[in-house]
Amino acid sequence: MFEIFRSVEIVWTVWLVALVVLAVVFGRLHDLLKAAKPIRWRRFHADERGTTYSLSFIMVLPFLVLILAVILETSNLLISKAGTMYAAQAAARSAVVWSTVNHANEAFREINQSDLTAEKAEKAAVIALTPFASGLQTTRETDSEASDYLDAYKDYVALEQAQKKIADNYIKKKYTYAKRNVRLALEYGDGNAKEPWLRDIQATLTFDAPFVLPFIGRILGGKAKNGQVVYEISSVAALQNECPRNETGHLGIRAVPGL
Repeated sequence: MFEIFRSVEIVWTVWLVALVVLAVVFGRLHDLLKAAKPIRWRRFHADERGTTYSLSFIMVLPFLVLILAVILETSNLLISKAGTMYAAQAAARSAVVWSTVNHANEAFREINQSDLTAEKAEKAAVIALTPFASGLQTTRETDSEASDYLDAYKDYVALEQAQKKIADNYIKKKYTYAKRNVRLALEYGDGNAKEPWLRDIQATLTFDAPFVLPFIGRILGGKAKNGQVVYEISSVAALQNECPRNETGHLGIRAVPGL
């Protein structure tokens, strides 16, 4: 329930303060309007003293632009937060599936000695977070897996008969940014189980969300990374492992990678 507040407390604080200030300003403005004399617009338009209001507008304009920029950047942070929550859930679900295979299936251990569960969970997180990632990188280099993601995206677009066309390089950059800025940690709950693949799995995902306007990022507590100002957002998701509750932890069906 409170996951939406994790690591983005500054955003909610800014919004709460802005809401209070807005309520006070509108209340004060309402009192002034009630006490003011009725405005005769024709006379006001002909009065040259009305031109002085343009100076006030010019002086206030930078603050209005700053407020608008803060609204846009904090909104982007909350969108990224929603993306990390979704990606953490996808990573936990992938870990639930692959932890059973990784620990219980000898075929995987013979072919791949690395932590297959972590690899699959991280890839699931990257794919889930790609739509929320930045595609505005200045570098031309993209990850080798970005082309595979692009092919899958095109198949999905063709299936949905979408009319909107998006540049291929833009999609590749979004995948590349997600992969380079996602960090995932898996933890197995204690519970009553004696083996890791029989325990609940918790996925903690951390993502460096970029700011479009660096000076706003500095105001909100962002940090510089690879020529960008980013804000570290984290989300946690935990799922119960659904593998068979037996001594081996699997159904006895062999799964061979690459097939």
